[in-house]
Amino acid sequence: TLTYQVDANPPIVEFPTTTTVLNTGDTFPYTFTTTADLSAIGSYSINASVAYGPDLEPNNDSISTQVGSGGELRVTSYPYFEDFDVAGADPSSTPPSGFINESTDSTGDDSDWVFRDDATPTIGVGPNVDYTTGISGSGGFAYVDGNGLHAAVSLRSPCLDLSGPVNPRLSFFLHSDDTNGGSGNKLAIDVISYPSGTVTTDVVVPYGNTGPNWNIQFVDLSAYLGQVVQVVFRAETQTAGFSHDI
Repeated sequence: TLTYQVDANPPIVEFPTTTTVLNTGDTFPYTFTTTADLSAIGSYSINASVAYGPDLEPNNDSISTQVGSGGELRVTSYPYFEDFDVAGADPSSTPPSGFINESTDSTGDDSDWVFRDDATPTIGVGPNVDYTTGISGSGGFAYVDGNGLHAAVSLRSPCLDLSGPVNPRLSFFLHSDDTNGGSGNKLAIDVISYPSGTVTTDVVVPYGNTGPNWNIQFVDLSAYLGQVVQVVFRAETQTAGFSHDI
């Protein structure tokens, strides 16, 4: 008996047959006939399990994983820009089209990236405006509140098809001003590669204090040339008290 379940949906149960006795280390490839719809943008929890009569060790009969779906937005034309000037309520926890606020990374207060065009709530721990105000753009930026106490607050980009660019890289402006020193809050950059779904964490050294201004950062993505990837901005807010926003 083979079973898989996506989130809280009803389990899919199927009954493949084989005339071969499966011994320790043997494999039995099987493709479910009933498929799952992962077309909606978001993160899915998938649980799979097996029940096999001769198997007397039940502790390794199931496995779980998270699968991210970027929906239909697939970037193929570069340079690709996102200014985070999100329409609607300000502040808003709804990201721009194609970006995803991960739903399974953390819960509770300050567990999502927020989009706004004015100063962050706690004076002195975040920027007052975005880096383009007074130059161009309308002032939007994405931030994570520094007092959240979360190991991961992740914002995932659209799917980026890197089969075209010769020297792909990511650039972004970062405001991470640890005025008091030692708050422990930082920003990490992860990359998800498709179709394997491999997650590479900390593709650069995580950013801590970068000073009182917006500072441009560069991430070399040439290792992913020819692949389809998603970039994950993963904030860590690990210190209570007067901690700086990201």
